[in-house]
Amino acid sequence: MDAAKAVNAEFTFACGTATVTYAEQVYHTVLIGSQCWLKENLNVGTLINGLYDQGTSCSSIQKWCWANNESYCGGGYGGFYQWNQVMCGSITPGVQGICPGGWHIPTDNEWYTLENYLKDPGQTCDPNRSSWDCSSTGAKLKSGGSSGFEAFFPGYCWYGSCSYRDAQAFLWSSSQDVSYARIRHLDVGYDTIERSSQDKRAGYSVRCLKD
Repeated sequence: MDAAKAVNAEFTFACGTATVTYAEQVYHTVLIGSQCWLKENLNVGTLINGLYDQGTSCSSIQKWCWANNESYCGGGYGGFYQWNQVMCGSITPGVQGICPGGWHIPTDNEWYTLENYLKDPGQTCDPNRSSWDCSSTGAKLKSGGSSGFEAFFPGYCWYGSCSYRDAQAFLWSSSQDVSYARIRHLDVGYDTIERSSQDKRAGYSVRCLKD
């Protein structure tokens, strides 16, 4: 593709109205500040028994679903992924990982850009916290919230044991914290958002961010 065509192709993508087809599934998009996000949790790969590790291959992505049932990964809830699978074995923040081409796993700083943009005027939003903060980012990210992010609450899975469906959401970042990885955590009862570090073996959700 020559340079002119490349520019024209880029301008045809209008975040917020454009959709992305990936692995035979259609994802909607939303523009929040300067960031373009997918509106559904990622659901890609082959379902495996939740008792087993998923591996690190991008050519044969593996996922967990609630109750080992594929139907629970549908409807925007998405699959559960271990961090090493999410990253396809990389440890580089911002890597494409299991996201479609032109998209990537958001870094800890990129999650902060989102939550700080959405926080209410005058509220705190500490980028280095290990706690809940940034009121009322959590409320704005939920389904029906003003951001359009439309967060789903699939809960999480840990080696066949799944909890908190329709109550909590755990979303990976591509940033490490020593031997753990940074996440964002939402709860249906809170209007804030938690930043914490969690075991890479846990099965959490993925939202992709446009490059």
